Amino acid sequence: MNNSPEDNNRLRSSDHLEHGDVEPSGVVPQFLTDLFTDFHAEGKSVVSETKPDLAPIRQGVRGTSRLMPYAVAIAAMVIATISGIQTFGVSQSLEVKNRRLEILRPTELENKERLMPRFVSDEELAEFHKGTVSVTARNVQFPCFLQWTANNETKTITLPTGETTLSLPVDGPTTLFCRPYRSSCWLQPVEVWVSGDGEEPSCLGRLLGRTPLTLQDQDEVVVFFEDPVAPWNAVFVPVSGESVLVTLERPHAAHDTDKWLTGEWDAQEEFPNTALFWARYGSAGLARELAEYFVSQRNGTDNWFVFRGVMHTSIVVQTDNAEDVSHEMQTISQEELEKELFMAFELLRQRMSPTGRTVDEEITLAGEMLHQLR
Repeated sequence: MNNSPEDNNRLRSSDHLEHGDVEPSGVVPQFLTDLFTDFHAEGKSVVSETKPDLAPIRQGVRGTSRLMPYAVAIAAMVIATISGIQTFGVSQSLEVKNRRLEILRPTELENKERLMPRFVSDEELAEFHKGTVSVTARNVQFPCFLQWTANNETKTITLPTGETTLSLPVDGPTTLFCRPYRSSCWLQPVEVWVSGDGEEPSCLGRLLGRTPLTLQDQDEVVVFFEDPVAPWNAVFVPVSGESVLVTLERPHAAHDTDKWLTGEWDAQEEFPNTALFWARYGSAGLARELAEYFVSQRNGTDNWFVFRGVMHTSIVVQTDNAEDVSHEMQTISQEELEKELFMAFELLRQRMSPTGRTVDEEITLAGEMLHQLR
């Protein structure tokens, strides 16, 4: 049987489609018009029971290959239909995801604390319990901040030593964060316990940093402050039955040394860093100056619990309340405190800084600077 030229063209085009030689890409915009004009007048799609009427095949040309726009149109509509269903599902997922991301988005303060995003379950996302909870901070050895975030609003409460009970709001995602009043002095790990109505308290673990909490109205939260952890430039020493913290504020021999050598150092201190003081006066000199300063300032002072001497050293002590140092530190003599501080400075000599040098090596460098100036 002889085929007409149109039939031969149709067969050749079908053969190309079966062998994958035709690339239906880069088609001119006219194809978009054909996509809509080739369908049944009632507007039913190719996936309905009514099939589109047969129509003359329009041929497009790309190089030496021929296209079948009508077949490609059918394929395009099938793909579009499937994509539409998938897009609807994806849009719903994105809507939930965007709501979750809105909840997870850290505040400016949280960004500064380098908060890792927390996981929020679908159950938590669906319903938040509003109300108030009781929060007790217990065993606070040195004054700290308690930061309470509810519904992206943060309250910062200053905690004196001892025990403090607060009534705080719970509204949406709630986080708890405890940090030292002076973050450069020590690290403050805590244990967080939560109990509901008539339930036994459960421990969330030993924590350091911001902690997400799932709370109901009238829950009770207890934050137990563990022993503080001193960084490399500080040490805890026992004094009169309690711990005090001795800190080197400027342990590096190079700190502001360039200003000091050129005569631009115009502060009240004799030297710009602790290492130079140490090289000149030794541990005994540092202990004597800091003990004398503390005793002269411990009563009726605005220092509260941090006392910094003129040799860039500090002593951090416990307090009875938000105004006075503890009774033990109010009654200790200067001579007794000097002995304890001397031991603290001797211990600090062996501490290693992030630069890889020990404090003792910094003191040696400072001694060499002083020797060159003689």
